[in-house]
Amino acid sequence: MLQPTSSTPVLSLLAAAVLALAAPHAGAGSFNITGASTSAQTLGAGQSGSIAASGTLTVSGSTVAVTVNGDNASLVNLGTLSQTGTGRAVRDNTGVTGLVVTNGSATNATALMKTADADVFQMNVAKGGVTLNNYGALLSLNASAGGAQAVDFNAITASGSNTVNNFATGVMKAYEADAVRP
Repeated sequence: MLQPTSSTPVLSLLAAAVLALAAPHAGAGSFNITGASTSAQTLGAGQSGSIAASGTLTVSGSTVAVTVNGDNASLVNLGTLSQTGTGRAVRDNTGVTGLVVTNGSATNATALMKTADADVFQMNVAKGGVTLNNYGALLSLNASAGGAQAVDFNAITASGSNTVNNFATGVMKAYEADAVRP
C-alpha cells in the first residue's frame, strides 16, 4: 500500500471524488440549462427544469427532449427547446398530476418549443393534471404529415384540472394537424 507523505493531496482527491459523485447527471432530476445542451432530460416528482433565454436544448432521433415522470414537476423554457428528429419535445407517459409547463413569460415572447415530426407537448396517459402557460411559440413542423399536434391531451380521460393558457403573444401551430387536441 502506498503511504502519502502529506494529507493535503489525499484530502484534495477525496474532495474531488465527493464532488464528482454529488454532481447532477445529465438527463436525471432538476436541471438548469444556460448554454447549449443536447442531453435529454427527465423530471421526477417535485423537480423543476429551466432553460434560460440564452439556453438551448436540442435533441435528435426519436428521443423525447424532456420526459416528465413525477407529480408536481415544473418546466420553464425561456430559450429554445427543440426536437429535430421524430421525438417529442415534452412528454408525460406515466399520468402525472400537478405539472406546470411555461414557455416564455410576460416579458419574453421569443421562447420556442419546436419539433420536426412529432407533438411538441403530449400528455399520453388517461390520468393527468397539467397547466400549460404559453407566451412564446409551440411549433410542430409535422414533416411526415402524420398528425403531430403542438399540444396533445387526447389521452387524458380521467383527471382533475387541465388548463391551456395561450397569452396574447403566444402562438401554437401545427402543420397538417390540430394545434391543440383536447
